[in-house]
Amino acid sequence: MRNALTLIRPSAWLKRAPHYAAPVETEILYGSLLQKLGEDGIWYHVRLCSRLTGATNPVHGGYEGYVLASACGVGYEAPSHVISALSAPIFRRADIKSSLRYRLSMGSQLKVLAVKGEFLQINPQGFVHAAHVKRVTDLPSGEDYVSIAQAHMGRPYIWGGVGTDGLDCSGLVQSCLYMTGHEAPRDTRLQSQYLGRPIDASKTLNTQKGRKTPESLKRGDFIFWPGHVGIMTDQKNMIHANAYHMAVATEPLAHAIKRIGDVSEKRRLDENLIRQ
Repeated sequence: MRNALTLIRPSAWLKRAPHYAAPVETEILYGSLLQKLGEDGIWYHVRLCSRLTGATNPVHGGYEGYVLASACGVGYEAPSHVISALSAPIFRRADIKSSLRYRLSMGSQLKVLAVKGEFLQINPQGFVHAAHVKRVTDLPSGEDYVSIAQAHMGRPYIWGGVGTDGLDCSGLVQSCLYMTGHEAPRDTRLQSQYLGRPIDASKTLNTQKGRKTPESLKRGDFIFWPGHVGIMTDQKNMIHANAYHMAVATEPLAHAIKRIGDVSEKRRLDENLIRQ
């Protein structure tokens, strides 16, 4: 890709305008691919690319905005590994007693330069323990993304966040699906259009009894309101990052409906997770 950049900080904010007080579009994680569109002083105008495919269309990436130039490295190499722990310490040396440089969130992408015992070197002074990463090719398609969402319980709600220091509702959905090897749009509007298929709100045929019955909710289904999304953990309860609890929390769907209002869309992931 022409004008390719890589995020070299643990995370950065993609802004709507080139100044510190500008509203946030989304958080960007370490190792992300960016397409440079222009410069504005200390800021780069960029387009965020998909972590899975590198695509820049709106469904698979496509957010545009401004990021500090100092947070970016010129060029891009496809990642070999991804952080699989909720938060992985990056050591200065290949030694668990070494001082730490920073921590990386789940989903951060890495290009491994060398292997030193149980450590992987990701930059001249950065080492991650092998227990905290997976190979990109080993992201388990079909894994239970609900369990990954549940591992985020209690993490703070931060609008625009996608990392484990804090994240929003659609960021939780996108991050959990990414860790199971699946693509998802970043925001709720596109998720409610392209993620899986609609759950039949009327009836589906029950062939055993020869009559039509409602299609019940189940674990892994996505529940949408305008601007919000949750993941069903079973037929009655959901998990979501939300501003009411200011955290990732679980609650009965009926309670959420009473507080938020009627559900606008219900979707299910079958074989085809993204409708092209």
